Parts: sequence; structure tokens; C-alpha cells
Amino acid sequence: MLVISRKVNESLVIGDGIEVTVVEIRGDKVRLGIVAPRDVSVHRAEVAAALGLIPPGRAAAEDPCRALEREIAELTAQLQQHPEPPSELRTRLAAKRIELAALRQGRPPQL
Repeated sequence: MLVISRKVNESLVIGDGIEVTVVEIRGDKVRLGIVAPRDVSVHRAEVAAALGLIPPGRAAAEDPCRALEREIAELTAQLQQHPEPPSELRTRLAAKRIELAALRQGRPPQL
């Protein structure tokens, strides 16, 4: 996944003729304006999944924070199963936590 930072009234262009502009940022909500050719359908991921345009699990799986939270939970469960967990497992868990913190702050992780 490509992560791009934009401020209000800044845009990004996808392919030929799709422009996405940040219209407003209010709290944890971002309003986007999308200009696309009429033959290109534009849907929120959960709507696209409900319409069968993308696989049902894909809408949630595209959120990198949720994916990392799931990985952290799995690693934590593995750690709890071992009386003396391997250091590699602890290192992976720490790296995932750092990556999640960086994503939540809107910056790339630096491991």
C-alpha cells in the first residue's frame, strides 16, 4: 500500500483522469473530493464489498492499522503460550508495535 500525506486542498492523481482532493479534515474524519471519468465507479470499500465488487474481507483488510493490530494479537498469544518465549518472537512483536505507532501518527515506521 502506498501512503501519501496531503493537506486540505491538496490532491493526488491516479492514472489518467482520477483526481482525489482533501476537502476537509475534522477530528479523525477526512472528507475527500473525487473527480473520475463517468465509466469509473467510486465506492467506499465496505459498500464495494457489499455490492460484491471486491472480496468481503478485503474492505477491512485494507486498513493497515487493523492488520497490524491483528498481527500483534497473534504474536502476543504466541508469547503467552511459551514460558520462555524466543527472543525473535519478542523482537517481531516490538517491531510490529513500533510500526503501528508510526502508522497512527501518520509517519512511516523507522525500524
